[in-house]
Order: sequence, then C-alpha cells, then structure tokens
Amino acid sequence: EIECVTPPFLIGFVSVSISVDSISWTNISRFEYTNSWEVHRLLPSVGFATGQTRITVQGSNFRATNGGSCIFGEDTVKISRILNSTHLLCVSPSSVPGNVSFNIRLNGADNAIGFTSFRFIEPVVLNAISTSSAPASSRALLTIAGDNFEYTDSWHCQFGDLVVPASWLSKSKLICTTPIAQTGSVTVRVSPNDVDYAFEEFLFDFFDDLTISEATPLPMMTGKWELPQRWL
Repeated sequence: EIECVTPPFLIGFVSVSISVDSISWTNISRFEYTNSWEVHRLLPSVGFATGQTRITVQGSNFRATNGGSCIFGEDTVKISRILNSTHLLCVSPSSVPGNVSFNIRLNGADNAIGFTSFRFIEPVVLNAISTSSAPASSRALLTIAGDNFEYTDSWHCQFGDLVVPASWLSKSKLICTTPIAQTGSVTVRVSPNDVDYAFEEFLFDFFDDLTISEATPLPMMTGKWELPQRWL
C-alpha cells in the first residue's frame, strides 16, 4: 500500500503515476481536483439525543462521490442524499445531550471548509395543556406544560396538519396561538425544531363560534318604588 499527499493543482483531471526509482513511471489512474466544499448552515441545528433527526445541510460545491459522510463530533454517519450542489441530507446519530462540531467529507478524506455545530437535547415530555378546545374561526392562546423544553428559536405547535410557531417561556412551559381550522378533533404536539415532535400528544377540539342571530330587549321598569324598611 502506498499513500500520497496531493500537491496543489488547477481544477480538473490529472493522471496519477507511481515510480519506485523516479525514473520508470506507471500510470495507474486519473484524479480529479475540485473546488473545496463548504458548509454554511444546518436546518435544524438542534435535535433529540435519541437521534434520527433529518437534517438539511446548506453549503456549496457539493457533488456526488463515493464514501460521503456527515461527522457529528466523533460520530460519523453516511450522507443520506445529495440533493444538488448546495444542499444535502443526513440523519443524526444518537448522542449524549450537548453541543458537538459538525462537518462533512464527500470523498472520505477531506473535511469541508467552514465550521458549524449541532446541539443534542433530551426528548420533550408533555404533561398538560391549558384548554382542550377553541373556536375554529378565531385564534386563542394555548399554554403547554411539560419537561425538557430547552431554549431554541424554532419551537412549533402542530394541530393536526397545521403548524404554528410557539413561544418558549421556560424549560416547562410554552405558549402558542391556535390556527384557523376546520371544526372537529385533532391531536396537538410540539417540536423544538419543526422536525422532531414529542411522543406525547393531546386531543384538541375546534368548535363553531357562538353567533347571535337575534336579540330582544327586556322591558324597562317604570314607576316609583321604595326599599323595604328593614333594608334601611
């Protein structure tokens, strides 16, 4: 086995030859020089420590190669799919909670230019919601109580198929506004990244708004009246 370190060169293909005496050379293959791949952003950049978070990696100069991998700290996983030159997909491994560095290798050897990180958090636990129903054609505030609500800027509530942003209040409380929806029952779930959702869910009912079709005024009292003596 022979190992070589590539010298700087122009973009494109070159032939690779080997020699044991620097006199006789044997051509063995072709090698391609490419632009360095770069990592700019992860969506999402936080996920459950149980793993399986589907992550979109944004960057530049991505290309299909053999042996491509995503690197989370000391853990390496295979790239799920390269979508185009600026986006690829990978799935996070399981890990202990905390921040780890993130990088990619498209050729099994070279890391991308650029640095970013990924945060593993404990799975979310839901305990209660402030109300189990709301008008379908108007919005209402819903408070959600639970555990492991770590701060992120991507909390969401899901009502059936409808997803709305949520506001983080503490590690045990969130609030969100119910969406305009069809009447009926749906399930409510929450997510810290709009990808991973809590295992627990609550049943929620959207009902028709109360409407007033007619109002009849009460008759007015007239005349003189006096308080009973015992009230004075």
